[in-house]
Amino acid sequence: MFRIHNRRLFWRLAGRSIKANLGRNLLTALAVFLSTLMLFSIFTIGVNYFRNLQVMMDRLDGVTDALLYAPTQEQYEQIKATPGVEVVGIRISPGSETIPGARGFEIPLQHWYYDEAAWEYQILPMISDVVGTYPQDTLRIMMSTGTLKRLGIENPEVGMTIHLTQDYQLTGWFTDYKSEDRVLRSESGIREIYSEFWGWDSCQLGVCWSEEGTWEALQQIPLTDAQYWVSTSQRSVVALEQVLGLLGFTALLILVGSCLFVSNILSLSVQHDIRFYGMLKTLGTTPQQLRTLVRAKAILAALVGLLPGMLAAMLLCLEVVPRALETLTNDNMSAMPRTVVFYPVIFLGTILFVSLTVALSSWKPARLAGKISPMQALSYTGLPGERRGKAGRRTGLRSMALHNVFRQKKQALWVFASLTLGAVLILAVNSVFHLDMPEYDTNGYDITIFTFRETNLEEDGDSDFAPNLNQGAMEAITQLDGIEEMEITRMSALYMQSDPAVLWPYAKQFARWVREDDPAAVKEKMEAYQAGAGQFERTEAVTLELSALEEYNQTAEQPVDLDAFAAGDTLLIYDSSREYVDPTEDFSGMVGQTLSICGRDGQVQSFTIGGVVSRDVPLAVSPSGNNDVPGVLVSQAGMDRINPDADIRNICINAEKGQLMTLDQAIQEILAVAPDHVEYVSAAQAQADYAHNQQTVALVGNGVCILMVLMGLMNYVNVMAASVQTRRRELAMMEWA
Repeated sequence: MFRIHNRRLFWRLAGRSIKANLGRNLLTALAVFLSTLMLFSIFTIGVNYFRNLQVMMDRLDGVTDALLYAPTQEQYEQIKATPGVEVVGIRISPGSETIPGARGFEIPLQHWYYDEAAWEYQILPMISDVVGTYPQDTLRIMMSTGTLKRLGIENPEVGMTIHLTQDYQLTGWFTDYKSEDRVLRSESGIREIYSEFWGWDSCQLGVCWSEEGTWEALQQIPLTDAQYWVSTSQRSVVALEQVLGLLGFTALLILVGSCLFVSNILSLSVQHDIRFYGMLKTLGTTPQQLRTLVRAKAILAALVGLLPGMLAAMLLCLEVVPRALETLTNDNMSAMPRTVVFYPVIFLGTILFVSLTVALSSWKPARLAGKISPMQALSYTGLPGERRGKAGRRTGLRSMALHNVFRQKKQALWVFASLTLGAVLILAVNSVFHLDMPEYDTNGYDITIFTFRETNLEEDGDSDFAPNLNQGAMEAITQLDGIEEMEITRMSALYMQSDPAVLWPYAKQFARWVREDDPAAVKEKMEAYQAGAGQFERTEAVTLELSALEEYNQTAEQPVDLDAFAAGDTLLIYDSSREYVDPTEDFSGMVGQTLSICGRDGQVQSFTIGGVVSRDVPLAVSPSGNNDVPGVLVSQAGMDRINPDADIRNICINAEKGQLMTLDQAIQEILAVAPDHVEYVSAAQAQADYAHNQQTVALVGNGVCILMVLMGLMNYVNVMAASVQTRRRELAMMEWA
């Protein structure tokens, strides 16, 4: 039997059939258009989120695998020749300087030099928005926009003069995501300080590798006593499986909804043209050719909707995707880009899923067209076979309508499923994301500010009592207007005399914890403690508000004398090891004893132990002790005795009525030029972020759901129209009767 090559004929026949029944086929094209719009948008959000999240991880964690300190030139060449090593960059830090910045805050600046490899492959991935070029001359520098802002420079210009310990010219700037304020110097500027930098601890080699065994090979390189490797934290890699899982689940929902709609439209189209297919079969058309004809009509209609769907989705994504990415991030993820890139995988994924939708949707209609015989086609009405009705069945209009709806149970099921899917998605989105806005009171306060302890060394090199870098910013916040109530937590180092007669229970319990209750080890530790009696050892003091102490007294077995504590005569021992030993030591004998404490001024002062507390007292900052002496809690007056200039570590604020937004803006202006990182939690900002995220989620989530509902409604209208067309004779007889 000869094979007849008439495939092109059926494609032309499919095109003519589409033109003849343009209305029905436009519904198929519209269904594909909506499916493409949803799939392309979902894939764009997912792929860009994955890519931008990985960029954020590189910016925060860096791309360097290890650092070698104080390397020699021979080691540099040896590392470059090691198999698996991709990049070896030289970085040098000649020192730092502190200069007054905006609002008078002291800004510590760390000078750095990076060679070409370090700059291009290790530093550029960690920064963004680079303007200008890396400095090449001695008095040329490059700085971050954050550092320039802290120096009071809002609008930098290339070539402008920057006044540090000497005048420099600015060659460019960039956005930095590290808390360190860096000043980038040229090689010639560094060589003015170090004529030969090899072997100095300020010189480092940043190494990046691609093979697993490279790190072990690098550790075999001989090092001197002054040299050492530092393995940087493992670079965070985004879990691709999680992103793909979420995308796959969302795409599956869209695929199901699209298949329900397109399949029903194609089935109705085949039923409407069933006699046409029967005549083609009479003329000798094979079942395979009929199936090809149905699939060709589906593919041509899909192409009409695919390209416009992609164009519309691209325009929509330019507006929606940045807002969606912003919603999926938070303040700690500001390093994530908000850019939208249309990667080839997005187009391929959309085309693949749309093709799968059309293939699955056309399978059943094509099978129906291929199975029909000429005689069945002539007598086909689109109605199921007649069955004898039950006796006593009601014949009212409502009963007849209900009976007609379920005459074709599968078709009715598809219609209800497509409508239900969209409705369920809308309910799910609104139930999850449209909850009542939570109350962000930040532990009972409108605003909470916390700073870490980062200091500059004093002239004598002792940093125990050096002021916090952010001390000026924290003090400026306490002076703002609009504050109704404020709680300040101060913290300071101190030196406490090790007195076994008083602190023996604390020292023993701590020894039991760190020695895991090994009797021999605990005994050895306590003997060493006894031998060091009388020494002043470093520990910490933290202020405690009287309101917290009053609450503690309500349930305490030994209430604390509030008046003596407020006056600064007594302090509280903070027991940090109680939860880790069983049974605990008896601390009751410590209450009422006297401790000798040396503060900032070097004078020894006496405090009475007013009680022993643990985690049963809520603390913004916990005082850390050491092996022999505990951390202590004191009142503001007690802290003034230890160190009048103690660091402000935590501020809790309640704003006056109607002043929260103004106060929030004023604080953020101060923190924008603060020398170091500050954790800031604001009820106003949290509520604004929540409202913004809620709006974005409603836009994206409900937008997809509305499209699904629209497809279901179109499916319903199409089925009803086809049902009326199929039963027009029945309706005419009812009208005649």
